[in-house]
Amino acid sequence: MSTILESPSLAQEPLRTTEPTNKALTIALAGNPNAGKTTLFNTLTGLRQKVANYPGVTVERKEGTWALVVPGAATTPPPQPARVIDLPGLYSLDAASVDERIARDVLMGRIPGLDAPDVIVAVVDATNLERNLYLTTQLLEYGRPLVVALTMVDLAQRRDIEIDAEQLARSLGVPVITVVAAQRRGIEALAAAVIKTAGNTGPGAGWSLSETAESALLSLAEEGAEEASGARHTAVRDLYGEELPANTERRGAVERARLRLSEADQKWWQEPLLARYEWIERIAAQCVHRKGEDKSSTATERIDHIVTHKIYGPIVLIAIMLLVFQTIFSWAALPMDLIDKGFGTLGDVVRALMPAGLLTDLLVGGIIAGVGGVLVFLPQILLLFFFITILEDTGYMARAAFLMDRLMRGVGLHGKAFM
Repeated sequence: MSTILESPSLAQEPLRTTEPTNKALTIALAGNPNAGKTTLFNTLTGLRQKVANYPGVTVERKEGTWALVVPGAATTPPPQPARVIDLPGLYSLDAASVDERIARDVLMGRIPGLDAPDVIVAVVDATNLERNLYLTTQLLEYGRPLVVALTMVDLAQRRDIEIDAEQLARSLGVPVITVVAAQRRGIEALAAAVIKTAGNTGPGAGWSLSETAESALLSLAEEGAEEASGARHTAVRDLYGEELPANTERRGAVERARLRLSEADQKWWQEPLLARYEWIERIAAQCVHRKGEDKSSTATERIDHIVTHKIYGPIVLIAIMLLVFQTIFSWAALPMDLIDKGFGTLGDVVRALMPAGLLTDLLVGGIIAGVGGVLVFLPQILLLFFFITILEDTGYMARAAFLMDRLMRGVGLHGKAFM
């Protein structure tokens, strides 16, 4: 018997299916920041959304309802509207930040009152396939039903980048649907793929490690096979994760496995990272075709070279923050004065019309002055959210978080905490 924990053959082994049910599906959207995930979420759910926080943290929890209508599809009875969960934008599931831990817990069904999703939709930016596919490789390892929504295909075409979606689907072993959410292109095909994929078992990891590492994974997987999240994925998470398992016996097994790996290779902890990217590079070489030979950078890339530069980047960040706050205070001054004077005038009118007494003091000094004291800050709040929206939509918030990540990690926080 081989000591290697073999990954399933994506090209030869089809997804295992179960009998479909007509229960309302739970769908999780996962993707990198600025990959078009929020646009897709808004297109799928429209105004049928609710926003809250996950229990015990300040990470935003966005949910909505998707009708899952597929015109011309003969489904009896028709599918119920799906519950769509918009996971935080993230680059990996390594649980290095609160957002990543929340996303991992959602996928594994560890959030109270929230079952594990029936289908995961991985939102992948076609203009930067290799970087986006890293998260997809980790989602594949969960072994859960997965559909890839390939966004930004129109932008990729303008850059003379062609993505062979069919080849990409064959390489990954999951459906790949090209989507232009703003124009609702591909939405019906995505709904059909989600309905068809629900109830399937995902293909798992498409890469493998060295014989020593696979032997260690096999040993750990056999010990933790009872976990619902999948034996191999659990073994990879425990062996290469930053945190050791809470169970004492399991922790000891992981520590012994790490010791054996360190004796064979001092950089053993890099092996899954390198294996994933080698697999991604092979897939990209098969699926990505550039029409022209012009390798000149795009306007976005040229801007990125400046705003993420180790010297110019912080200068640009400070300048933008100063500009935003100065603009907020200067632009808000006039409406704040008008609100203050308006409520002051209203108080004088009420005091002139009513006799002196406790009721007049309550209305003028309590209610009117109190409401005015709160509403006077409304212009600043509206302007602040206006600029935050602009910074998010232009993608600068993600770049600012990247700049601040090293500094914020020094105090145990993620780069996003600064923003």
